[in-house]
Amino acid sequence: MTSDEFFNFLNTHWLQMILLPILLVCSAFFSATETSLFNLTRAQLLRLSQGTRGGRIAAYLMRRPRQILNTLLLCNLLVNVAYTGISAVIILNLGKFDLGGWLAAVSLVPLLALILLGEVTPKTVALLTGERLATLAAGPLLLIEKILRPVLWGMDKFLVLPMTRLIAPRPAGNADISADELASLLDLSARRGVINLETNVLLQEIVSLTDIRVGDIMVPRVDMIACEVTSPPEEVAATFRKSRLRRLPVYEGDIDHILGIVHAKRFLLSSGTALCELLAKVPFVPEAANAEKVLTLFRVTRTQMAVVVDEYGGTAGLVTLEDVLEQIVGDIPSPGDVERPPVERLSESEYLVDAALGIHEWGDVFGTDLQARRVSTVGGFVTSLLGRIPQVGQTVAYRNLRFTILTMAGRRIGRMKLELLTGEAKI
Repeated sequence: MTSDEFFNFLNTHWLQMILLPILLVCSAFFSATETSLFNLTRAQLLRLSQGTRGGRIAAYLMRRPRQILNTLLLCNLLVNVAYTGISAVIILNLGKFDLGGWLAAVSLVPLLALILLGEVTPKTVALLTGERLATLAAGPLLLIEKILRPVLWGMDKFLVLPMTRLIAPRPAGNADISADELASLLDLSARRGVINLETNVLLQEIVSLTDIRVGDIMVPRVDMIACEVTSPPEEVAATFRKSRLRRLPVYEGDIDHILGIVHAKRFLLSSGTALCELLAKVPFVPEAANAEKVLTLFRVTRTQMAVVVDEYGGTAGLVTLEDVLEQIVGDIPSPGDVERPPVERLSESEYLVDAALGIHEWGDVFGTDLQARRVSTVGGFVTSLLGRIPQVGQTVAYRNLRFTILTMAGRRIGRMKLELLTGEAKI
């Protein structure tokens, strides 16, 4: 191809050469918009619906996902067909010139550009940018959808729906919500004032049960209190009295062969009955199971104790209903526990305070009003001051008071150190 032929070719096909990159940009826009919108979670959509104008438009569009998907697919298809057709015309006209082997190489350029720049790269960018791209693209997409609405309505009514009913007569929607989505919704509800912070913390603990391994909360094998099936009644009774437990696992030979559990009440009321005849079935759970599954197991089997087994089938430990519930509400006092006072005086201006101390009890003890409206405990009040899930060591000040978090029970505050900075409050 001579220079004159090249310039004549450009002069003839300049419009097609300009349209190609424009169509490529349009293809990238529709590909990226589809990925960004349809990867938004329920929690993200709820957050967007209460945010910027672009976010509200994105949330509005995703209330009609089928129509929006049809819009994106139709537009992308039209753009790609136009791009392919124009590319074919240009390549056919290039075939009139003696380019040799270069013609095949040039023919691949539009195809590679469409795949890389029109599909793969935009979708990858959309996955990385997420909400930001969705909010930017929502406005133009809404305008395009309104323009094409009559065409899309006819296509949906006479083509898409009949084909869908023919292939999948009963389309099933997925109404499941993940634990992360539920946690985000709870945080958003707390920030919006729908629920108070104490309720949010409690519900977050319930949601987080899926992330807690049984192996992390069980009583380890070495700390288990159990009795052998051949143990004399006096020894079993002494074990009950010493441990103050209401039920004991019973094994045969060694702790790896647990037969069941015996209840203290049934044992004490059945004197003279062999221990093996008093056993109740005990469920077994793997060490890697999560606390939520164990809680469901307790509910289904109506039991309060399960044996935890390791990967080899041996006994790894013991988990009880109390162990699981403590992950939600904090430590549950046992019958033999010595109750600590809610407020302990360390010095003239320093105290140890139980986070479960009620707001009204606080006023009775210290003679000051915390003016807390949405919480009922001092721990909830400190959590509201922090505005996030508290951590050990964090300090927060309120008027002449300074609270330092000493212990945590899951995501709830356990005990705190209180310092009176000016000495106005007194016990």
